[in-house]
Amino acid sequence: MAQHNTCCPVLYMTPRVRDSLPPEIAGRGVNVGICVMVESADRAVLLTCRSAHMRTFAGAWVPPGGHIEAGETIVEAGLRELFEETGLDLRDSRLVVETLGLWESVYPHLLSAGDPRRHHLVVYLHVLVPQPADQILRRLKVRTGGINCRG
Repeated sequence: MAQHNTCCPVLYMTPRVRDSLPPEIAGRGVNVGICVMVESADRAVLLTCRSAHMRTFAGAWVPPGGHIEAGETIVEAGLRELFEETGLDLRDSRLVVETLGLWESVYPHLLSAGDPRRHHLVVYLHVLVPQPADQILRRLKVRTGGINCRG
């Protein structure tokens, strides 16, 4: 059974705090997101850099991902997001895809910083691509506008 992490602010929300949330937040529910850990045959992992204008984690290196759309399976959503963010189209490939785990994301991450306004459950997928990293890199179509990544 899934449980909140002991650091999760939702775990410590009192009924009074829950009842005081604005209807547009209280009725939103938990969104489901997807992250795709693409691993090449030579064990390299694909990361993308979030644009500097993003509200959260601007400039952070992260795996490709996003939200699951209505009617999509988890794998379909992951491969679609991978394509949208990198141009790497693996949707018609025969791949080994495994679920790595789940991550609960709450914003803000501390109740002392305010009532939660966003709540996500993020599914992490591992996709093993039977090609070396240099071949995968040649297939990427990366946008570079507004990126300020270090590393």
